[in-house]
Amino acid sequence: MLEDDSPYALVADDDAFIAMDACQILEDAGFRTFQAANVDAALAVLKENAKSIQLLFSDVQMPPSERDGFELARLTAESWPHICIIVTSGVEKPGPGVMPEGARF
Repeated sequence: MLEDDSPYALVADDDAFIAMDACQILEDAGFRTFQAANVDAALAVLKENAKSIQLLFSDVQMPPSERDGFELARLTAESWPHICIIVTSGVEKPGPGVMPEGARF
């Protein structure tokens, strides 16, 4: 059972099954979760709820958006530096300078 002051995590992934699994894992770890299927939806959630969100868990590729999870990570780090960032991908690896400082892949 979650406490009312439990932290929030935002899961950004266009694959509904992966997002569901990630949310379940985070909820088991004590987070309440928000879910977004692309970068624009994730940014909308962040703009409304950033004070409550402590973790961003994002995939890299989230079509149909032209933006990707690396850009979401950078925007999050710039605008909401208190949010921890984890970026995942089964396809891409970040090149030098792609991930914001402190983010994990």
